[in-house]
Amino acid sequence: MSLRLLFFFIGLVLINLVTTAHAAMMAEIGQVVAMRGPVHADLQGETRALTIKSPVFQDDVIKTEKRSRIQIRFKDNTIITLGVASTLHLKEYRWNEETKKGAFTHEVKEGVFRVLGGAITNASPETFKTETPVATIGIRGSLYRGRFRNGVLSVMLQGGKGINIINDTGLIPITTPGFGTRVAAWAEKPARPSRFSSEEISDMDEELAGTDAMESDEGDPNGAPPDDQGDEDGNSASEDFSAETEEAESTDEAFSDYSGMDDEGVAEPPLMDLIPLEEVLTEIPDPPLVIPPPALIVPLSGKGAAALTTTTGEVSSYIQGTITALNTDGVVSGTITNSDGTASPFSYAIPDFTPDAPYTGFTVSQSTYEGITRRVQSSPSGEFSIFTVPGPTEYELGFAGISATTTPSDGVDFFFGNMLAMENSSASTTPGDMIHFGKYMMEINWKTGTYIAHFDETSGGEGKGPAMFGRISGTDISSAYMIGPSFDPGDSTTGIIEWGNITGTSGTFYGSDTQGLGFTSLGTLVNIQDQSQTTGSFQVVGAAMRDPNTDDPTSPTGTLTFNGFLTGVSEDMANPGQGRSVFLNSTASQVSIVLNRDTGTVTGSLTATDVVDSAGTLNVTIGSNGQSAFVLEDHFAAYLGDGTDGSANINTLKPYGNFLITAPLQDETTTPIPGQQFSEHVQWGYWEVAYVDPGTGKDYHLHNPGSLWIAGERTLPSVIDGLINQNASARYVGIAEGIQIDGTTSMISPLTGGKCDISIAFGSASNPVTGTLSFDNAINLNVNGTTALTNTGFEAGINGASTGVNGAFFGPNANAIGGNFQGVDASSTTEYIGIFGGNKQ
Repeated sequence: MSLRLLFFFIGLVLINLVTTAHAAMMAEIGQVVAMRGPVHADLQGETRALTIKSPVFQDDVIKTEKRSRIQIRFKDNTIITLGVASTLHLKEYRWNEETKKGAFTHEVKEGVFRVLGGAITNASPETFKTETPVATIGIRGSLYRGRFRNGVLSVMLQGGKGINIINDTGLIPITTPGFGTRVAAWAEKPARPSRFSSEEISDMDEELAGTDAMESDEGDPNGAPPDDQGDEDGNSASEDFSAETEEAESTDEAFSDYSGMDDEGVAEPPLMDLIPLEEVLTEIPDPPLVIPPPALIVPLSGKGAAALTTTTGEVSSYIQGTITALNTDGVVSGTITNSDGTASPFSYAIPDFTPDAPYTGFTVSQSTYEGITRRVQSSPSGEFSIFTVPGPTEYELGFAGISATTTPSDGVDFFFGNMLAMENSSASTTPGDMIHFGKYMMEINWKTGTYIAHFDETSGGEGKGPAMFGRISGTDISSAYMIGPSFDPGDSTTGIIEWGNITGTSGTFYGSDTQGLGFTSLGTLVNIQDQSQTTGSFQVVGAAMRDPNTDDPTSPTGTLTFNGFLTGVSEDMANPGQGRSVFLNSTASQVSIVLNRDTGTVTGSLTATDVVDSAGTLNVTIGSNGQSAFVLEDHFAAYLGDGTDGSANINTLKPYGNFLITAPLQDETTTPIPGQQFSEHVQWGYWEVAYVDPGTGKDYHLHNPGSLWIAGERTLPSVIDGLINQNASARYVGIAEGIQIDGTTSMISPLTGGKCDISIAFGSASNPVTGTLSFDNAINLNVNGTTALTNTGFEAGINGASTGVNGAFFGPNANAIGGNFQGVDASSTTEYIGIFGGNKQ
């Protein structure tokens, strides 16, 4: 041996000692049993060259080059083959030979691979996983091959019990040898399993064997020969590597030959072949010829809308129309087609069509098609799905499914989803149509066939979004009435307040278990001041999925009568702030709300006096022309109509802008939250009316903020008499809602964070009512009652005044209080008006 060659080998030994020092301290999990060409392992920042019989360790990252490949046998006899230009990360390996327990997780980051499961797959197959960037492969004691190139995974079962392909869309089992699938993204469903062609299998074989599939025969452009040169007998190295079933007496014999010396006299790396598979695998028969079942194609229908807007919110394009789509093995593809033929295509993945699948709730995923990422909600049965794009410059909402054939006959259900509205309003100073996208919630009483829908979490006539109520008939929405303002209440610079008047609605329930609903509505925008003027139009598309956790499986029955208190602030629409009226009632009987829980209707009347001008009295009826909806005791709505009390000077209303509705429901908490329902014994909400003042002939609008009501079933007078005789006492804690009117500017602003804390001494003759109504910004109204309460209610003063609070008791045992208030701040001329309520502590 020449001195030069001796130095070369000494250098190799020293380098190997240094680079493997850390690995030597690790537990060996497997060993290289075959390889060709240079292969390296990276372990925690240290790189070492692998040779035949080299150990491998947990957390090794094995990398082959364009003409190299490797085969590794692990402690449990799992064998992994890695082809050319491939990277494999050995993330976790555990195997106990005595207990026969273990786990193996490895990730193919790039390249081609073949996996033969060992003892781990027999003992605990659920712990054996091949991960890739787009899917995880679970094994059930099998042999499989795969390739991950250019972001696409192709994987095929070669033999054994089967494999599972798993990602965010679910699980695809493959149990027939020769069949496989392809996956392009973690959030996209794998393709339907199909037989791999001989060309596809051959391509994988070439990459596993290391032929020139990854590089041309010309080798290095600088003239160096390729690594894969063959053996002394002229056999192709790639042929030797791929011939897995050829005989070999031992690993040493299989890799004992050298291909010669280079021009410098340095030995080339040994020519190394794979060990025969028959040593570790019983014979796998040729895959049977299995014809895959035909694709399951299910036609779907629905509605949808799509819009593009500028950065300032102007609509540059908008389509709304019908949806025709197909669910092909869990892939929904279709178009939204406008009346003029304009179409917007879409495609996304949902569960396969399985109408017998129980509805346990909807799934949410994301799917990208033609550069648009959609949020998709779908039922487990694949019968109904909703897709949305929420802006800010591109909007889309659509629903597609199979119409329900029946709906429940009893109980109450919630549906949650989204709505997309396009509004064209000439009242706005912003040119162009406007898009509104938001949340959508509908509650349905199946027994009465009534529903109430809110187009925003905080909707309900408070200027934060409209609501809608109506009736269902069979599987369709048969009527719809909008309440509250339009989607865009108007433009303060023009002074025009708009009302949305629905002129057409189409809605349907979907799925064999009424899993979803979808609807469209259209209407006109009306100027509330001059109701002969139409200021624009609107179109709405909405869809929602049913909440599977129904709180009310049985609808309530019977009739209830609620009494209570109200406040109302009415203004001259031509001169807001001038000639303002403030309405309150003093006794609970002046508010009468009758809830017919059998028919789903709401009727009654409201009567109040103008405390600014005591000569003014307002009287209106509830449930005008049968336009009302009762869903539950804490959720009902109605239009208001002309009053029947001839003694009231205000009892004729304009056609539009008149309603009463409950406030949003209480969250899942025991702490009363301002702005939401807080008690089972008393409910509160909003109301508005539009009328012409009979004395001045001016257009008035009683509106929010400031127009509120609170009501419930009153405690019987005999119960109150008993509490008075017992000299009982109680503390009531809850909420307060209202407004403040600046004494200097006459500007109205909402009171926020309102809390009620009032104590009642039933037997006290001098000061039976004490406590506070407090709000944000250190606003505290001190309540004190100098008059003995009666069995119909109580009165109290605010901040030392003799009057200001009217209230009553509600529930079978005075479980709650409710009332209205009007007072002036002790240190200023600011006026406070609103309602309050509390539960007995």
